[in-house]
Amino acid sequence: MARRDLLMMIFQIISLFGTPFFFIPATIYLLSLNKALAIIVIYSIASTQIICTAVKFIYPKSRPIPMPDKTLIQKYMAGSFPSIHTARITAFLVPIAQFYASKAFILAALLAIGLVGYSRIYLKKHYFTDVLGGFAIGAIVSAAVLPAQNYLNFNLNFFAMAGFSFFLLKCFYLMLPAYFANMAPVIVKKIDFLNFPVDFGKELGKKPLFGKHKTFRGIVFGVVFAVIAAYIQYSLYGIEFFRDISFMNYKNWLLLGFLMGLGALTGDLVKSFFKRRLGIAPGAKFVPFDQTDFVMGALVFMLPVFRLDLKIFSASLLLSFVLHIAVNHIAFYLKIRNEKW
Repeated sequence: MARRDLLMMIFQIISLFGTPFFFIPATIYLLSLNKALAIIVIYSIASTQIICTAVKFIYPKSRPIPMPDKTLIQKYMAGSFPSIHTARITAFLVPIAQFYASKAFILAALLAIGLVGYSRIYLKKHYFTDVLGGFAIGAIVSAAVLPAQNYLNFNLNFFAMAGFSFFLLKCFYLMLPAYFANMAPVIVKKIDFLNFPVDFGKELGKKPLFGKHKTFRGIVFGVVFAVIAAYIQYSLYGIEFFRDISFMNYKNWLLLGFLMGLGALTGDLVKSFFKRRLGIAPGAKFVPFDQTDFVMGALVFMLPVFRLDLKIFSASLLLSFVLHIAVNHIAFYLKIRNEKW
């Protein structure tokens, strides 16, 4: 047998560890050892699968060796980003590694994830960015499941299953001021007040700094919209449901809204600056920065009033990325927007 044929066979076998042929029997065995942990693992894999599937349809990307994409199933199979094999093995192993907290197991889990990811590249099923994306989604979902593990001490009940969804809801609620700030320039585009460019028409290397579509009107109204959203959150904090989905008490609503609004618009300006340098036209696709610029800006700017951890940052970023694309696609099909992106 030729060396390449042998390697192909080896990596095809390794690749199976990212499929149901591995994690279904492995999870069944885990049920016999720790039912509550097995439920967490199932929830982690299922959530990861749903997110990855949605991303595949929202952001269709051809594989290194293109596949037919005529039917719905073919579109799913033909999608390259993200690598679901990598995402699933990550979603399976990370919760177990978190539970047992053994250095040896953690190293073995990382090695297994790395081998599965590399096998997908070697077999020409995915690009490196696809594997990295799959790992990120699986890791973020798994990390977000951890609070349910600690809070419930692995007791088998409904809340263990709902923990991750509730955490995402809290992240969504946290980001509302940034979402409103990001929508503001489109909502107020017919208002003439402060309708002049932020860069005053200046150029750098014969290219605009930001572009004439980035106006003081958008920044001012973006901050105002964010402040209003933060005030509404402050007003609703007295209601138990809204208190439960809040990471903070919103006493600093004015400063929080100002910082998140300014951060969201600053993130958008930074992205526009680099788009102009790269010669990308306003409105042209610049994935994933089009979907995450305002989120990163808002999260960074809010640090003076909110203690942000990596888990909240990562989940908010991923959630906003998916929601931004989904909302734009829905608006396109409803003929509200002219572009899907």
